[in-house]
Amino acid sequence: MISVVKSSLLPCLCLVCCLTTGASDLSTDYEQKGKIYYGRCDYINAAIQYEKELGAAQKQRSDKQIIKALRNLGNAHYSLGNYPQAEQNFRSSLALAKKVYGIDTLNLIPDLDNLAIVRTERGCFSEAKELFEQALKIIEIHLGNNNRLVGSTLENLGTVYQQMKQYKQAETMYTRALSIAEQNKDEDLRSTDLNNLATLYVYENRIEDAKLTFEKSLNIRKKLLGPNHPSIATGLANLAEVCAEQGDLAQSEALFKQALNMRQKILGPNHPSAAIILNNLASIYKEQKKYDLAEKFFKKSLTIRENSFGPNHPDIGVVLSNMADLYELQGKYRLAEPCAKRSLTILTKSLGSDNPEVVAIREKYRNIQNHIQLAASQRRVGPQ
Repeated sequence: MISVVKSSLLPCLCLVCCLTTGASDLSTDYEQKGKIYYGRCDYINAAIQYEKELGAAQKQRSDKQIIKALRNLGNAHYSLGNYPQAEQNFRSSLALAKKVYGIDTLNLIPDLDNLAIVRTERGCFSEAKELFEQALKIIEIHLGNNNRLVGSTLENLGTVYQQMKQYKQAETMYTRALSIAEQNKDEDLRSTDLNNLATLYVYENRIEDAKLTFEKSLNIRKKLLGPNHPSIATGLANLAEVCAEQGDLAQSEALFKQALNMRQKILGPNHPSAAIILNNLASIYKEQKKYDLAEKFFKKSLTIRENSFGPNHPDIGVVLSNMADLYELQGKYRLAEPCAKRSLTILTKSLGSDNPEVVAIREKYRNIQNHIQLAASQRRVGPQ
């Protein structure tokens, strides 16, 4: 299955509690510089500025500023794919927020959400579910059952259930979130709810339902944002995924190309979001047995991600795994081997050795090694 481009489980900066200080405050100056870099997807320099923000806040002994700096730094590390460091930052901000604000206040929501997000990425779904449930309970106590924040938290809970393959529970969460969006006449949230519900239908192999629901989501986005907004490309890419599942590779290719052109026109040819679609286009070409094109687009995706995130981002591990599959399919085991090895190293570090994806790549790597060893032994024996 091609990776569906989803709009849920994104890290957020100060989701509920935005703290401000005087414009001359040094930590605030570093924060503003960090946000500029972050907005440009220059997460390395953003992290550097947020480190300075944290240092300045610690010198000032301002717990509230330290909490905000830890959140910002955690988001930068998350975007860089440095999940262990992001988790450490988020755990520290949560512990300090509990000390400063208490254990049942809305000020904890950013920390609970961000920690849950990174635990989800690392495959620790039970803890992520518990954290989102804590956040949901606090929000409902303070804001009631139909607040928009309840809906977005239900979305994230639904995504966790989906990752756990508990599809009925996921659908319950998504459906309740959709109801909240409709009650509040919140078309932005409704579009997101429909998008995520459609991704669930893909996993359940309800392809026609998925297509109709993606189209509903996309039409709402177009009305809200116009036909050329970057998020429209996400909807097109998801429709392309559905076409691929239906076996209509030509239509899938056309939609992915449309999404790619839109992203590159608006955000530039080397924006990280274009790398996702390049990877998916490469997967289509692989299915079409256009192996040279598939290799070309995988390499483009890999280059953009390496330039944007450095050499060890988990998304790089995913592309390398896909390249290993491509080479293995063609019997090019010596090209597949370094891709699989590097993918395994990257994803083991970020996701942990017991993550199902890591386990599958480890098995792939062993199979490739076995093919190489078998070929070497056959060469030594020679013709009989």
